[in-house]
Amino acid sequence: MCSYKLQPEKNRFCRVPEGCTQAALAQFLCAPFCGEVHAGAVVTVSQGEFFAYSARVGDDYASLASKFGVEEELLKRVNAGRVIYPTCTVYIPSPPQKP
Repeated sequence: MCSYKLQPEKNRFCRVPEGCTQAALAQFLCAPFCGEVHAGAVVTVSQGEFFAYSARVGDDYASLASKFGVEEELLKRVNAGRVIYPTCTVYIPSPPQKP
């Protein structure tokens, strides 16, 4: 269990606490990250606003890009090009807010 406070808007790196799994860290950060998840490791947290979406049957990068109004290539880059399958977590970047 991750038991520390992180302010993603201020921190780009996160040290993995003992006993924290990749799934628990991803849920806690609600942002994609790069790096191995093991106690003491430092992962790089992606900057920006994201929300976690649980993929459904038939979802792919093209359909999600269209659904959420983001570029398909950006969506692939944020999610490291991982294969999308039902119930997997896909991070969706929030489009810029219009003034």
